[in-house]
Amino acid sequence: MAEKYRIPYVNGGGATGAIYERKMKHIFGLLSSIEKLSLTMMDWIVGQQDAGNLKKPVKIALMGENSSHGKEFRQGVQARSKAAPDRFQVVMDEPFELNLKDADPLLQKVKASNADIYLADARLADYTTIHRRYTEMGLYHQVVSYGPRGSEKAARDALGTASDYIISCNWWHKDLPTKTAKDFAQKWEKAFNEPAEWFPALAYETVRVMVKAIEDAGSLDKEKLRTALVRWI
Repeated sequence: MAEKYRIPYVNGGGATGAIYERKMKHIFGLLSSIEKLSLTMMDWIVGQQDAGNLKKPVKIALMGENSSHGKEFRQGVQARSKAAPDRFQVVMDEPFELNLKDADPLLQKVKASNADIYLADARLADYTTIHRRYTEMGLYHQVVSYGPRGSEKAARDALGTASDYIISCNWWHKDLPTKTAKDFAQKWEKAFNEPAEWFPALAYETVRVMVKAIEDAGSLDKEKLRTALVRWI
């Protein structure tokens, strides 16, 4: 709709790379893609291998929600694994449907894979469903990650200590060592009496970007706003 009506649209929550591959001219994204997020995760694993904390190659059990989001996460892991077979071996790669009710079939496959590392991409509800059952089954891997999930208060409230030691690869965190991150975290906690998380931080930044574009354009004219946003690319 933004493209049809030529209205600049700043997207602070969509990390699916396919959104921006359609060559639309009026949508602007703040997040790196989910595929790049998975590549960052793989780079972190490389660092752990080089530090002697993980062996080479590591066997990876991989799964993701059956959506463009989950598909891109899995593609990123597979691409990096194929490019570095001396470091990575994907021994399981499974999609699953959203709003998962029974995680047992998937987790039995994870168990049977004898993987060293378990990587998954899931939305918050599915993450808590899967990882609660993962814990009940007594599964263990040297690295466990659900992509960007794990650090949210809602997730930790739902899982308690079961959410400890999960590696979360995210776009923002209140402990980032930058002034802007610290300033926002302080403002948020003062206003709402709760820790700042990445969802409100990205919402704040989305509005800030659009307000700055309006200031730079000196107008609410759609084309002038788009021109102001394009200057930042």
